[in-house]
Amino acid sequence: MGSSLRTLDVGHNQLTGKLPRSLLNCSSLEFLVVDHNQIKDKFPFWLKALPNLQVLILRSNKFYGSISPPGQGPLGFPVLRIFEISDDKFTGSLPPRYFVSWKASSLTMNEDGGLYMVHSGSMYEEASFYNIIDIIDLRYKGHIPRSFSNLGKLESLDISRNNLSGTIPNGLGSLSFLAYINVSHNQLKGEIPQGTQITGQAKSSFEGNAGLCGLPLQETCFGTIAPPTQQPKEDQEEEQVLNWKGVVIGYGLGVLLGLAIAQVIASYKPELLLKIIGPSKRTSR
Repeated sequence: MGSSLRTLDVGHNQLTGKLPRSLLNCSSLEFLVVDHNQIKDKFPFWLKALPNLQVLILRSNKFYGSISPPGQGPLGFPVLRIFEISDDKFTGSLPPRYFVSWKASSLTMNEDGGLYMVHSGSMYEEASFYNIIDIIDLRYKGHIPRSFSNLGKLESLDISRNNLSGTIPNGLGSLSFLAYINVSHNQLKGEIPQGTQITGQAKSSFEGNAGLCGLPLQETCFGTIAPPTQQPKEDQEEEQVLNWKGVVIGYGLGVLLGLAIAQVIASYKPELLLKIIGPSKRTSR
């Protein structure tokens, strides 16, 4: 491998074995992506010798063993920006002191002993070339950075299963390249930004946030409008029977009233009755 290599993406293959140590010859390497393979190896602490490594994605492999650095010192990786190790078999703890050499991002210990990530506002503003942001189940606290909305080429954003609060930045709804977003199981609230790229997502990508409302969730932000109820068939039939009874009763009353009026006219003014019904034909005897 040449020393001028800057990007190596071999994700989603069937690679097996261990990470080759020859990667150390790639002194200019910035992106190393080996996710979704069958690589079986311990955590590659030796990669910290690469001075320009910014993205390290090892997820969904068979990595195993302790992730605690030898000698309990810092992990190294001073310019690392994306560090993805989910869906592997790593063990051990990650005290904040392991990350003291990280300049591009840092981790802080909260009161209950969990780790959460703290990023400077300029980190993602300067990283406009990122296509994927994947921070899953790291107990990330705080708000979703509004600077995410500036990532015009962002294709995938997965920040599910953290402790994020606040609202979803409206600008995410206008990212034309965003094909996948998952903010489920956080503490987000407010209306989900409306846009083709977001409303077309699965409902499960927003579930687990009690305060969220709007499409694609069923909860509306202005109250739920119940759909019109359909009248039962039996009630419709009963109503039709009652309507027919009314017609028959009305017809009967009309006939009786007409006969009564005719009787009165015939008794007092027979000539008027003849004018109304017309002259009768005489029958010969």
